[in-house]
Amino acid sequence: MRSLAPLYIEPHRTDAWEAATAQLRSGDVAIINPASGPGLHADPVWSDRIYDLHVRGVKAFGYQALNYGYRHGDPHRPTAWNAADSMLRWTQLYPIDGFFLDEMPSEGSHPQVAALILLGRRLTSPRRDSMDSQRITVNPGRPPTERLVESMPMVAAWVVHENLDAAPGSTDDVTPPIPSTEPGLTAARQCWLSYGDPAPAATTARCVQLGYGWSYATTDPGQRGNPWNSNPDD
Repeated sequence: MRSLAPLYIEPHRTDAWEAATAQLRSGDVAIINPASGPGLHADPVWSDRIYDLHVRGVKAFGYQALNYGYRHGDPHRPTAWNAADSMLRWTQLYPIDGFFLDEMPSEGSHPQVAALILLGRRLTSPRRDSMDSQRITVNPGRPPTERLVESMPMVAAWVVHENLDAAPGSTDDVTPPIPSTEPGLTAARQCWLSYGDPAPAATTARCVQLGYGWSYATTDPGQRGNPWNSNPDD
C-alpha cells in the first residue's frame, strides 16, 4: 500500500514540512497545493519542496478542484471552462508528476471531467500522447458509481473516504474497500483518508489489512477548515 498525502502545508514552515513528509517513501504521492491550485506565479520555495520529494522518489501531484463538475457553483457551467487553464498553468510553473482532482462528482455523466482527466494525463506524461494511468487521482470523498468509473478509465486512485475519524481510539470505522466488478475501482485503486485520527498508524495498518491500495491518516483536527496542514503525529 502507498500513501496519498495531502500536503496543504505552508512550505516555509520547514519543521512542519519535514515532519509531514518524514513517513513518505519512494512510490508515494504528495499532493501539492500552493494557492488552492497553482497560483499565478511560481514560488521558488514550492519548487524546492517538489525537488526534495523527487530526490526521495515521491511523486508530486498538483491540486485542482472541480466543483463537482460545475463552475463556481453554477450547475449550468461545466468545470472544464476554467480548470483546463489552471491545469496547464500547473505544468508551466512546477515540475509536477500528475494531478489530484478534488471535489470530484461521484455519480452522473460528466464528459467535461473525463476530458480534464485526459488532459491531465497528457500534460504530465513524458510522452504527451500517453494514456498513463498513474497520472491522475480523484476525490469524490465517497464511493462513486460504477457507471461513472467506467466512463473515466485509467484513473490511478479514487478516494472513497475523506472524513473525520468516526470512532476515536478505534479502527472499526475503517470499512472494507467497495466491492466492484469495474476494473477501474479495484481495492488497489481505492484510497482511505482520515483526519482527527488519534491512532494514524493503526488506521494505516487496518487499511493494509483490508487491501486498500492507498491511504493517509493524520491527527490534525481540521481547525480553520484545513485538516491537512500538520504532520500525521502532531
